Amino acid sequence: MNRVETAVDAIRNMTNEELNEIVSEIKLRRTRLARLNTQRLAVGDAVKFAARGLVVTGTVTKINRKTVIVKDGYTNWKVAASLLSAA
Repeated sequence: MNRVETAVDAIRNMTNEELNEIVSEIKLRRTRLARLNTQRLAVGDAVKFAARGLVVTGTVTKINRKTVIVKDGYTNWKVAASLLSAA
């Protein structure tokens, strides 16, 4: 049994209070991961992400706490940092 299956089995046996704690920790972890991703980026970096069934490649124009503005030609995309990868 892998880690995800083990976690799912544990979640199925939790109370509502325990589930609320888990949700809180997941949100905190996602925030930390987003901030780590934004710290690794710099304005001018080439990045890519999937949007509406296609892969968009663009340049970072602005970095916010959790999101990044990516310019693709004439279009600006506001993308969650966790969805970006180096182009």
